[in-house]
Amino acid sequence: MSATDKNDIPPELKGIKRILRAFTFSWAGFKYMMAEEAFRQEALLTLGGGVALLFMDVAVPMKLAMLASLFMVMMVEALNTGTEKLVDLVTSEYHENAKMAKDMGSLSVLFSLIVAGLIWAAGIYMAIDNGSGAPPSKERLTMEKAK
Repeated sequence: MSATDKNDIPPELKGIKRILRAFTFSWAGFKYMMAEEAFRQEALLTLGGGVALLFMDVAVPMKLAMLASLFMVMMVEALNTGTEKLVDLVTSEYHENAKMAKDMGSLSVLFSLIVAGLIWAAGIYMAIDNGSGAPPSKERLTMEKAK
């Protein structure tokens, strides 16, 4: 059977069956990504961050942004890995464009880590500052000095 044979293409599904099949593809992707060391590290970071958020004194929207930033890193890592695998499928020979594609994927992961780090720095600042997020006012500084 050739790759273009109609029997190789699964029938189009609708409704809940389509959603369930999409979930099985997503689950297969997750299992594959768990074999990648970088993704495992990011998954552990996300799990640890999620637990830490339970104990942080910041507003719920900030907690959601902090958690979303960690999932964003994992999403970008998955896209980067997909790009690397596709490049490897297309050519096993060195080519500058293939190197650039892989390097850009790596840069995207780095940028997502920087964004997550900035969001977490803001959240931690807010938690330390009792959730207000604003710099201490002169009155508050005066009251703290009086204590």
